[in-house]
Amino acid sequence: MAPSSITLRCGDLALGVDVAGGGRANSLLFDGVELLGGNSAHPIEYGMYAMGPWAGRLHGNELRIDDLRWPMPANYKGWALHGTVLDRAWVVVGLAQESDHSWLAISTELGEHWPWRASMELTWSLHRSVLRTSVSVRAHDSEFPAVIGMHPWLRKRTGFGEARWEMPGAALAVKNPDFSLSGELRVPPLQHGSFDDAFRAPDRRARINWGTALSLEIHQSHPWFVLYDSDPDYLCVEPQTGPPDGINEGHFGPVTLVTSGRPLTQQTAWSFTSG
Repeated sequence: MAPSSITLRCGDLALGVDVAGGGRANSLLFDGVELLGGNSAHPIEYGMYAMGPWAGRLHGNELRIDDLRWPMPANYKGWALHGTVLDRAWVVVGLAQESDHSWLAISTELGEHWPWRASMELTWSLHRSVLRTSVSVRAHDSEFPAVIGMHPWLRKRTGFGEARWEMPGAALAVKNPDFSLSGELRVPPLQHGSFDDAFRAPDRRARINWGTALSLEIHQSHPWFVLYDSDPDYLCVEPQTGPPDGINEGHFGPVTLVTSGRPLTQQTAWSFTSG
């Protein structure tokens, strides 16, 4: 039997993954300093985890395709949030621990609440001072819409200093009072501590600086990020393949459909540089 918790190490990084507890990282150390945390043991509120087959709030707590509706259970403060795999047990499908490269591949089914048979795969990979994540969702038979992503709870204050984010050139996706998106993009004033919003970043990059001692560049395969910086202790910069409720609404482009032969895959490099 594979262990339920696995630690990967390479260079300055050490990553602890709770395979049985949502496949999430529950620890990310750089040079021995913990960067992850959380507000509670609720699966929404700690660590770093994959979101899918949707990311963010599902408007009306339902999936909509033409005139068909599939209600999804609310799992956080009245919302169906961040998909169906947050608290599922994942299984190990590959593992390697080498001096210059360590990786772990895990997978899980989407569960009984999702209308179609489907699975997600997640690979955690360390190479010196870079963490790479690759998350995919694949249909087993019928096609369906999907948005996937990664959600880290990063400490604002560490031994390296206080976190500040940067997302130059990114445009804010304007939201309505009910959290649905209006379809408008706007370049906002950069005021830290005030966002729980989606951004479209043309260069697909965001950066976090802990003082002048440590920086983290997040470079992903798609242009969408969700930024949550209004928590006093934690900062969430979440790379996603589409905006919140992007499985229902095509405000910013066509809704992505996945099949057995055409999975949706997101790849992200989390690159650390010490000062």
